[in-house]
Amino acid sequence: MPRILRLAVALAITAPALVSMAGPAVACSCAPLPAAKVLAQADAVVAGHVIGEQPIEAMITDSTLAVDGVYKGKVDATITLTANIGPGGVNSCAVLYPVGSKVDPLVLHRLDDGTYQIALCTFLSRAQVINLVGNARPPPPTQETPSASASPLPAADGDVGVSRPAVAAGIVLAVLAIALLLRWSGRRKRRVDLTPVQRIQRAARDGTSG
Repeated sequence: MPRILRLAVALAITAPALVSMAGPAVACSCAPLPAAKVLAQADAVVAGHVIGEQPIEAMITDSTLAVDGVYKGKVDATITLTANIGPGGVNSCAVLYPVGSKVDPLVLHRLDDGTYQIALCTFLSRAQVINLVGNARPPPPTQETPSASASPLPAADGDVGVSRPAVAAGIVLAVLAIALLLRWSGRRKRRVDLTPVQRIQRAARDGTSG
């Protein structure tokens, strides 16, 4: 990282501790603003820590902020911060916190592309923010993309809404039906297999008994 860039980052990190009202961001010339006005103009005020950084252009760097708390606004669990600092140089009014930095609070302005920019000349202390809006709300839940391995498994045969007693009763009925069918088939077979003599004798018995 160029020496001038390291200096800019160091100044950005120490700026909130050096001023009690909104003051210079890095080398900017800023007019002080009351804390209440700073909060009113902000799109979001959060606490968070930087978990990633990606140079976009020669003068643009995006960093990823994991949100630890929300004082104002509606933000996602992680947001992108855009800074006019890149491999090609540094803007005198840019602010870029290195990966691993924990910042509380951060006053943010939302850009048209959905990313955020640290509000220049509007550094506030945590005590100022809490005094005006109260403690930070919990961070929003992280939205995880469901993976194929997380897909619900097909229901097992025993989970289709049929109880075990019903299954057992069905099996008993099926066995009884088979037994009755076999018995009826046996009787029918015996009747069909009678010889002509047996049929005459049976008819004679039936006539005598009648």
